[in-house]
Amino acid sequence: KILIFKNNKTMSITFGKPHFVEEDEEPKGDGNSLPKFLVHFRRPDDYRGEFGFDWMRDNYKDICNDYENLKKEYYDAEKKNEKVEINEQEYFVPWLSMFPNQEVKLALELELIEGKINNKDIISISSVEGVNFAQNEIKLKDIKKKKDKGEEFLVTISCSGSLEKDICVNVFYKNNKLVGKLNIVKNNIRYYLPVTIVNITNNGLDSNIVSDLEIQKIFNTESFQQALIETKVNVNSLNISQEDLLSKGVISVLIDKDGTERIVANEETLDTLVEISANNNKNSNIGVNLFIFEFSRAHFRKYKPNNFDYVSFDVYEEEKVDRNGILFKQYRYICEYSPERQLENNDENLFVIIEGQVGESRVIPTRRNSCIVYKGYDKKMTTVHEIAHLLGLSEIFQSSLNEKRYNYYKQKQTLTPKEEEYVTDYENMSKYRSFFFERNHTDNFMDYYEPISNSKSPIKISFYHWQWAIMQYEVNNYIEK
Repeated sequence: KILIFKNNKTMSITFGKPHFVEEDEEPKGDGNSLPKFLVHFRRPDDYRGEFGFDWMRDNYKDICNDYENLKKEYYDAEKKNEKVEINEQEYFVPWLSMFPNQEVKLALELELIEGKINNKDIISISSVEGVNFAQNEIKLKDIKKKKDKGEEFLVTISCSGSLEKDICVNVFYKNNKLVGKLNIVKNNIRYYLPVTIVNITNNGLDSNIVSDLEIQKIFNTESFQQALIETKVNVNSLNISQEDLLSKGVISVLIDKDGTERIVANEETLDTLVEISANNNKNSNIGVNLFIFEFSRAHFRKYKPNNFDYVSFDVYEEEKVDRNGILFKQYRYICEYSPERQLENNDENLFVIIEGQVGESRVIPTRRNSCIVYKGYDKKMTTVHEIAHLLGLSEIFQSSLNEKRYNYYKQKQTLTPKEEEYVTDYENMSKYRSFFFERNHTDNFMDYYEPISNSKSPIKISFYHWQWAIMQYEVNNYIEK
């Protein structure tokens, strides 16, 4: 084989047969000269949660408790039990969710394994009924040029009709060589979630009234629509004074070491507000209810010496008070907790006060439909997080299912209706897929945002694709419309 140059073209002579090749054309060869690469679908940089997208992040192998089984969640949707390998590389297929007639943009990333990309190389995206790509054929040089400029190559995807099942879209190179995949979840079922915001007013604090349009926009464009859940938000107000709240034990008074009086919510707050509002016809069993309560939340724990879990908290003493004919309990500061210090607690009137919680909800019972947020809550991260608990999701770093409690109930011969409900809910929810990740290391709504503990703790903007399925099931089976 001889190569000669003529008029800026290369002439290849093999066995006496000349062939002129443009400079940027790839020699045919036997196929071994073709580059090896992968194409990945990713969220665009300006993604704010406006559609569902989940993929295997690079750090999951370091922060997930069961990485080997987690891999299976990113197999081909149509070949669920088959490991995906492309160009001899393990390939994790991302998941996309979108409504019928919705249009989204995804970024395409090129991962070169070996060889060199030619200027005329083209990839093609397979056609699937109901799903349209604005570009079915894409030049690899266009993706590379964008990357060289520090920009993203975006591809527009639209869904023209309902998808009856999960599908997988393939990306091909020359000779139908597979180089990428994208899973798209079925969207033929409508999931509807009514939400009622209950603003607590006349409680002695500046009211932070939440509007229906503000929250509805968050739920329908930045969070729950990822699971194809549509919400309708209504707003009610519950007018109740501090005196009423104190008399009912809904709030507690703390006297700090400098004599300052503070009012805090306690363990009784949520259940009592649910009862009060139900009696006032301010909420019902329809959909879910979110209480907005502008007090801080405190946990009251009986004082126990030598408990190192309490080291960073304070000890208060319970006192009974009569204020203008209203009997209630208040708590006076004693000291900082010290495991070495032994305090007399014969009457069990000493409490360790733990503060910092900005929301409260319960995964079980599944038919419980109310949650609450406290002073300092984030309108997006906290409200979505608490309502998602009502839709069956635990924190991603721990389970909300109490196995010891379940085992105790199972051993009892006679159960109360509430205990029977717990057993049933536990058994149903134990069937859900779940994985645990290191706390405050993901952008998942069911993680915690803790920039003090982790300076790189991400803002929460997404749900995992298996969480989509859990919320959908709960909405259709446990939420009254």
